[in-house]
Amino acid sequence: MTACTPQSETKSNLSYVDPHIGGMGHLLHPTRPNVQLPNQMIRMHPFRTDYLDDQISFFPLTIMSHRKGELFGIMPYACPADDEMWKDRQMYDHDLETVRPHYYSTYFVDSDIRTEFTPGISTGYYKFTFPEESNKLVKLQINQGGEWQIISGNSISGVEVFMGMKAYVYGEFNISGNGTLNQQTRVNTRRKTSKSEPLALFEFRTEEDQPVEFKYGISFIDAEQARANLEKEIPGWDFDALEDQAEKVWSEKLGAIQVKGGTDAQRRTFYTSLYRCYERMVNINEDGRYYSAYDHQVHESDRPFYVDDWVWDTYLAQHPLRMLLDPREEADMLNSYVNMYEQYGTLPQFPLLYKDDPAMHGFHSTIVFLDAWRKGIRDYDVEKAYGGMKK
Repeated sequence: MTACTPQSETKSNLSYVDPHIGGMGHLLHPTRPNVQLPNQMIRMHPFRTDYLDDQISFFPLTIMSHRKGELFGIMPYACPADDEMWKDRQMYDHDLETVRPHYYSTYFVDSDIRTEFTPGISTGYYKFTFPEESNKLVKLQINQGGEWQIISGNSISGVEVFMGMKAYVYGEFNISGNGTLNQQTRVNTRRKTSKSEPLALFEFRTEEDQPVEFKYGISFIDAEQARANLEKEIPGWDFDALEDQAEKVWSEKLGAIQVKGGTDAQRRTFYTSLYRCYERMVNINEDGRYYSAYDHQVHESDRPFYVDDWVWDTYLAQHPLRMLLDPREEADMLNSYVNMYEQYGTLPQFPLLYKDDPAMHGFHSTIVFLDAWRKGIRDYDVEKAYGGMKK
C-alpha cells in the first residue's frame, strides 16, 4: 500500500466504493449510504429503516448528526395537491437504485418517478423526472418544529428548530409552480406518539415535460446566509456540472492511497472503509462565520470549525489515519476542540452539531491530542488544549 501516488488509469478507486455495505444493523443502527462531499455539512441518505426496507419516506436536505436525525425533507409525487397520496411512503427497487459518494438516484416503481441528488458544501441539488403528462407535486417537510415561508412560485425559505438550535434553508425550483402550506401527522407506533409537521406543497403544470429541479442552501446562522450559500455555490442550473465537481473531489480524496494486489472484493472493502472515514467530522464554517452550540454564539474565523465526532471510536484509527493523510485538516479539527473548550468550559466527549453528548466514559480526545503532539501536529493553542486535558 502506498500513499499519495497517481491513481490507476484503468479503474478509479471511487468505483470500488459500495455505500450499501453495513446497511443492516443486527444490534446497533446500520450505516447509512451517505451522499456528501468529504467532511462537509450536507449529508443525504434516503430515509428508510435499513437496506431491507422497500419503501422510502422522504429524502432529507441534510442530517443533524450521525444517527441522530434528519433536517427538512423532500419527496416527489405524481398526484394533485388535493389528493393525500402525498402522505404515503413510496416503493423502490435496489436494482434501480444508484448510490455513489457523490451521486444518488432511485426510481419509484408505482409513480414512475426518478429522483437524483448531488451534494455541494453547504448546498444540495435534486432532480425529479416525472412520467409524461402526469401530475407533478413536490412535498417539502420539517421534521422537528419550525415553519415554511413561500416566497414565490419557485422559491421558498424555512427554519427547523431542533435540540436548542435552528437550521435555515433557502431553495429554488427551476420552473414556477403553485405553492401552498399544509401539515401532516407522523405517528410513532413504537412509542405510541404522534406529531404534526409543517409542509409546503408545490404543484407544477402537467404540460411541462422537463424535470423539476430543486437547489438549496443550508445555514446554521440565519436565512440570509442560507441564501448566500446557495448563490455562491450553485449560481446556475447545471446538475451534471455539480455532480462532476463532486466526483472529482472524491476521486482526489480516495486517490491518496493506492493498493497493490488483492481481489476486487478486498479493494471494495478497503475503499468503502476509506470513504466512511470522510463522513465525519464536518465543517460548519460558512463564509468565515460559524454558529457554535457550545456557547450559542456566531463566531468569525478564517479556519474551519468541525463538529460531529464520536471520538471514543475515532481516536483508535480514524484520527491517526488523518494525521498521515491530511495533517493540516487534523490540526483544524483539534483547533475546533480547543474552540469548544473555550466556549463550553470543558473538552467535549462527543462533540455533536447541537451539543456535547457524553455517551461514553472518559475523554478520548486527550489521546488524540497526545498522538498529534508526538507527530508534530501543533497548529492550535497547545497550552489551552493541555489545560482542557487536565481539567
